[in-house]
Amino acid sequence: MNIRKALGLSACAVVFSLAWHVSEADARSYKNKPNIIVIMADDLGQDSSDLYNEFTQDPDFPKTAPTPHLRDLAGNGLKFKNGWAMPSCSPTRGTRTMGKLPSTSGMSAVIAPPTTGRRHSVTDEEFPPTMVNPHDKNLLQKLLKKAGYKTYKLGKWHETNFDETTPAARAAQGLQDVLDSGFDSFYGLLSGSPPPGGINANGYGGIDTWTPVNNIGRNATFEWGDSALVSRALEFIDEAETSGHPYYISLDLVGPHFDYEVAPGPDEPRPVDMDPDDAWLTLDPVIHATVIDQVKAAFGGVYPPAGTRQPAPPANDQAQRRAAFKSLISYLDLQVGRLLQHVDLKETYVIFLGDNGTQGGPLFGNRFDVVEAPFDNLKSKATVYRNGVEVPFLAAGPTVRKKGRTTDALVTSTDLFATVLEMAGVRQPRETRRDSYSFMRVLKGLGAKRRYNVAETFATTHTVGGLANPSANDSRVVADKRFRLIARPVVEGGEYKCRADSAQMPADDCLNPVTGVYEKETVLEFYDLKHDPLENDALTLEEMNSRQFFGYLRLCSELNRVSKRARYFQNGKLCDDLGENLVDPNEGA
Repeated sequence: MNIRKALGLSACAVVFSLAWHVSEADARSYKNKPNIIVIMADDLGQDSSDLYNEFTQDPDFPKTAPTPHLRDLAGNGLKFKNGWAMPSCSPTRGTRTMGKLPSTSGMSAVIAPPTTGRRHSVTDEEFPPTMVNPHDKNLLQKLLKKAGYKTYKLGKWHETNFDETTPAARAAQGLQDVLDSGFDSFYGLLSGSPPPGGINANGYGGIDTWTPVNNIGRNATFEWGDSALVSRALEFIDEAETSGHPYYISLDLVGPHFDYEVAPGPDEPRPVDMDPDDAWLTLDPVIHATVIDQVKAAFGGVYPPAGTRQPAPPANDQAQRRAAFKSLISYLDLQVGRLLQHVDLKETYVIFLGDNGTQGGPLFGNRFDVVEAPFDNLKSKATVYRNGVEVPFLAAGPTVRKKGRTTDALVTSTDLFATVLEMAGVRQPRETRRDSYSFMRVLKGLGAKRRYNVAETFATTHTVGGLANPSANDSRVVADKRFRLIARPVVEGGEYKCRADSAQMPADDCLNPVTGVYEKETVLEFYDLKHDPLENDALTLEEMNSRQFFGYLRLCSELNRVSKRARYFQNGKLCDDLGENLVDPNEGA
């Protein structure tokens, strides 16, 4: 039995398709519409990509995993030097789907079932604004579907919660959310914590069915996760072409997300039930020699079976963890290359990015530490520092001019919404125009619309439909090509510190019900990346030269603009010319 068909019957790996009928008039109207593929890697920051990171010039810096197919994609399109995502996965996916910043939509943190229940909150909204509302008429895939596109979702969903108790009921509820949100077909996982091998005997989906046990004994007949996703993507492409419709594929790969399993090495046997017409790719002994050698060194001198990893918790062995991580990056690249072999870039746009920076951050300590010096594990994923938001960001397609260039144009995951709509010739909803800016002008070799990058992360609180859980990591960052300004509320004893003139309780997010302003005490960090690329020396006003001071003023104005129009988190004036709340958190360290 074909393994993808078998998995299609699983409660946690679901495929659902709708039939289309295309009239001659429809076919003519679709003729000039391009196909669009958006590929999102999981936990891949610029520091882990061989396409970026000037610090690899340092002979002491460990070599990154080779990604020749991503390099080819950049060579046939362009690479964004200043490409950003949000600091964590669900908010990034939400920005792509809704075209709104987290403080506009309320989707600010990693999706998980809140204690108060999926469809019940203190605001008693059916769909609290902590997740995507599948019934919102202006979701990206709904607008594309309305314009005649076949819409496909593959891989990680992780944009809605569940309130059902059994795995089967949760899977059915999640699948319905995906379909209601505008996708014609879905194949993948609904939650966010699969092993990168993903599709295996332990259950693909991560919905209370997968348990973190050593995967060495997994069913070898099952196709490896990212390979299976690309296999299904190729079937969807054939289906769309047969139907006469253009297609939009949202392909959210499972690699290189933790827990870090060793990817299929050169001698890994082909899954016995895999379709013989499908390519079975494994790491190449020449192209991936450095990665293979690192894996062998970490695992006792031999390349272990695919899926091998240390159990978690407790903390994994660091050398094994980092070696497996790099093997997953190279394997992801192989699958992207396999997909691109079936895509004509004269007819299809392909965008590739990471969903957030490399795994690290204060929420996880060293348990999943694959961030390597000179980068800081505590300034990576889940933070708004560079290594938390800067991701590989590539684009290729019909209108790209001056192929193979690197652009310093500013771009964020929020801009996927406006850009994909412009590619499809669909009008952008007015409510998203202050958050999402199309980068089609950049692809055509023209100036960018976006002047400042913005990223945000903040805990779910009472005011956005969940439980109060302030974090010292809550923050917003605005940046141009050189300077960065971070605003973060003061958290003491697990509560926000409200402004002295605010009568509100910290558990209520310091919200003033009369003015609608969240009256939090706030501190600022200002960095000049030209002189401090690793953000180790935040500048106070007296330390700035004139160029830095005027850079601070520009970002100060933009921070206030973004904050004042926010609906959630921080929505008042946060910055002033005096810089009285500028701090250097590294001082004295």
